[in-house]
Amino acid sequence: MANRNIKTKKTNWYSGFDPDNTFTGNSNIFSLPCSWEESELVIIPVPWDISNFSYSSASSPEAVLKTSLSISLFSTENEGFWKKGIFMQNIPLKWKETAMELRKTSRKLCSSVAATNRSKMLEQHRDAKNINYTCKLLIEWIERKASEHLDANKKIGLLGGDQGFIAAILNALSKKHKSFGVLYINAFSGMESKHYNLEYSQYSAAFPALSIDAINKIVLFGTRSYTYSSDKVIGQHARKIRYFPSSYLDERKLKGATWKMLINEALITLPKDIYVSINANILQAGSFSSISSYEPGGFSYPELKSILTELINTGKNIIGFDLCGSACETAADNQAAARLLFDICSTVLATEKKDSSNLKRKSQKKVLNEN
Repeated sequence: MANRNIKTKKTNWYSGFDPDNTFTGNSNIFSLPCSWEESELVIIPVPWDISNFSYSSASSPEAVLKTSLSISLFSTENEGFWKKGIFMQNIPLKWKETAMELRKTSRKLCSSVAATNRSKMLEQHRDAKNINYTCKLLIEWIERKASEHLDANKKIGLLGGDQGFIAAILNALSKKHKSFGVLYINAFSGMESKHYNLEYSQYSAAFPALSIDAINKIVLFGTRSYTYSSDKVIGQHARKIRYFPSSYLDERKLKGATWKMLINEALITLPKDIYVSINANILQAGSFSSISSYEPGGFSYPELKSILTELINTGKNIIGFDLCGSACETAADNQAAARLLFDICSTVLATEKKDSSNLKRKSQKKVLNEN
């Protein structure tokens, strides 16, 4: 890793680079020939999955990276965004190997009946304790990496894997930003304090955000699966959590609300600086055939992409993101995941802090012109 005090180089690293010929032999994400120093956005790949049992998403970062090398860089919405530079760290395969081993134990733990004899109870307790301890080591590692990038004024993103580790990036961001919000787009609420005694699974991914003082608002958008315990947590933290479950969105649509209205109803509750968490399970089955944890229903890809568009239109500043949940078992899934990462990166680099009064004047001018 480069010295953390080195900031982004303002160079035309793309001079001579042909964006229509991405088969250049460069192994960086999207075949971009930029270095860490030359990039405004850094992606941390985390090949980790201990809580998805239909498909494992631990291999997703490798599959997405490989597929991204042939993705077209042209964007009608945010043309040339890639010139700001995107760099992806090397994939830490040691964490993937560890996850594959722990996954066996985790699967046994989550599928077994609660023990009634002392010997079995002690065994389950040891298994959970071992997994939780290793997860904490992973989170410490991610937080150190994220802090290095943030100290150099980079924007950061995580590419997973399951989402049990996003507490790491939220912790790092809380040391850099005094106040920010979280937009959590996921079929699951992520608000279980523990899942079969596992503290860091995808089912508890958003829960740590409740204890981070810098996070002043959490918006759960599109949730369509939750438990009694997560519903209780959401109710207990009603001041901090705004909840837009799939059932509410569907009901509002039936009453005439447009999709754009619903998106903005959620975004207006968030501050300017936000962290965006997206799980592939938010999408309908037609978008991905190997989603790690599938729930019936979901958004279409255009609906999800329109959320990204409104983040720009409403002047939000995305300070970090994660994309998780695709197992990338097929070429089509690889392509969909790589394209979604591309669209997210495009949005992140297109958002920037703007003077709120200037945004207000532009909005007023637009209304006057429409009238």
